[in-house]
Amino acid sequence: MGSGEKIGQVLYSLAMFVGGLGIAFWKGPIFTLICLAFLPIMMIVIAVFGKGVKNAQITKLAQIEALGSHTEETLSAMKLIISFA
Repeated sequence: MGSGEKIGQVLYSLAMFVGGLGIAFWKGPIFTLICLAFLPIMMIVIAVFGKGVKNAQITKLAQIEALGSHTEETLSAMKLIISFA
């Protein structure tokens, strides 16, 4: 879980965003300003979606953990029955 790769990806994405913004202002400044007006709305939608995905992932991991314990208990009981057979 090193942070080196993640930091690199964040810096790369930031550089691509700034570079794309510069090229967009150079090619079509009016359209770029119109698109930038919607940037806060898009960021809010992305944040809400990310929160939902995070909650779903936490729920999924809890369910997998519960199923794993049930499966382990079942297999243990089967081993016990087989050993007395």
